[in-house]
Parts: sequence; C-alpha cells; structure tokens
Amino acid sequence: MRHRKKKLKFARSLKQAKRLWRNLLANLILYERIKTTKAKAKKLKGLLDQLINIGKKQNLASQQQLFKFFYIKEPVKKINEDLIKRYKNKKSGYSRIIPIGIRKGDGAEMVIWELIEEEKPKTQKQNKTKKPKHSFKTKNKK
Repeated sequence: MRHRKKKLKFARSLKQAKRLWRNLLANLILYERIKTTKAKAKKLKGLLDQLINIGKKQNLASQQQLFKFFYIKEPVKKINEDLIKRYKNKKSGYSRIIPIGIRKGDGAEMVIWELIEEEKPKTQKQNKTKKPKHSFKTKNKK
C-alpha cells in the first residue's frame, strides 16, 4: 500500500527522478517550450514557479540556490536576465500546459508545456454611446 507516500517518482529511484526533474526544468527554461507527459508537467509546474520566485530575489543566496538545483549556469543566467524582467509583476502561473493527444506507444497523455509571454496592457477603447434609431420625444411636464 502507498499510505503517506506523496512523491511521484515515475517508476524510478528518487535520485533518477530528481535528475529527470532538473533536466526537464532546465530544458523548459532554455527553450521555453517542451513536449512531455501530462503527469510530469503537472508535477513540475509548482517547482518551476518556486525557482523563478527564488530568482526574483536577486541576491547571492538566491543565485546559490539556483546553482545548487541546476548545476549549470545557462538556466540560471536565463532566469536572472530574461525571466525576471518578463514576470516582474506576476507572482505565479509562469507556464501553461496544452494537451496534444495520446502517445501511440504506451497511451500516455502528451502535452506541450511552455512559458507564458507576459501580456502587454491593453488600451481601453472609448465606448461611444449610440443613439437609438427611433427616439421618442417626451414633453417635460411643469
């Protein structure tokens, strides 16, 4: 039975699962779009938010935490230079999961997992009041 075992390991040892998570997140950050299974994307979406929020602190301790997770400098550099500016006003929800179908070999649900581009503020259009076609004149009673 799996009582009190919350972690999904995807049929791997915990060390292999952590390596898988690290590589998936590094590829997502570098390429901004990857194709993976729905279970992996849902598992790692929260971890991606945490890593970007750590990078937003912009101090030495946050840099060290990111290097401790990734081991290489390219994803850390991309977080610090590009993603922090892009998501300056957001607190979470930096990625989206788009379903694309079922994998033929094993029936796994496949998704495209991508980083969201920060939307530019929309300009408000001035709503002009339209006059009705038929206007009825009313007399003012005094």
